[in-house]
Amino acid sequence: MNALECRGAGFAGVATGQGASMLKRLALIVALLAFAAPAPARAAGLIGSDLAEARKTSDFFTFFHLTPTAPADAHGVTAFRPSGPEFRDLVLVTATTDKQGRITAMTLMIRRSFIDDPVNGVFARDIAKSFLGDAPSPADAALLKPLIDAIQSGTRDLVSPEYAIFVGGFDASIDHPLAGEDLRVAPTTDDGQAAVLFSIETR
Repeated sequence: MNALECRGAGFAGVATGQGASMLKRLALIVALLAFAAPAPARAAGLIGSDLAEARKTSDFFTFFHLTPTAPADAHGVTAFRPSGPEFRDLVLVTATTDKQGRITAMTLMIRRSFIDDPVNGVFARDIAKSFLGDAPSPADAALLKPLIDAIQSGTRDLVSPEYAIFVGGFDASIDHPLAGEDLRVAPTTDDGQAAVLFSIETR
């Protein structure tokens, strides 16, 4: 068989069952490699990013449909609530920006009634763990993983004072220095209703 015949046989093989089987195997290998490849590391947290850009591109702002309640105040603080009427009064997020519009601090306030709700409490845990994972730098988010995991799982074990505050088992505030940012968890009130406050700010 000459070179031309070999090329012809090769193209013919692709059209036959043998060639199709080979292509399926290659496609499967490519799919498995893509599945096994680690997800790209998050370059930075919300703190330090441009607020206008973060509102358009970050999962935290878009997934929870956070919309501003008013323009930024004189101190560069913008308040956000979920656009959905069911959760609008239960969650308050603030972002503080510098003169360049970059976020220097964020807070998340969740009403106690939302956290303790037997049906909707899962959504309160979802926004809390997302805030703790997305607002700080990846290095600081890694330090908060035990707290994030506890909130996500809804365990009844009081794994830390911060988690105890979240579930209502500890009535005092906790300041938790991280690698480059500071976390504060505190019981508070929102419009007269019991709530929990998470605050993360750059050091």
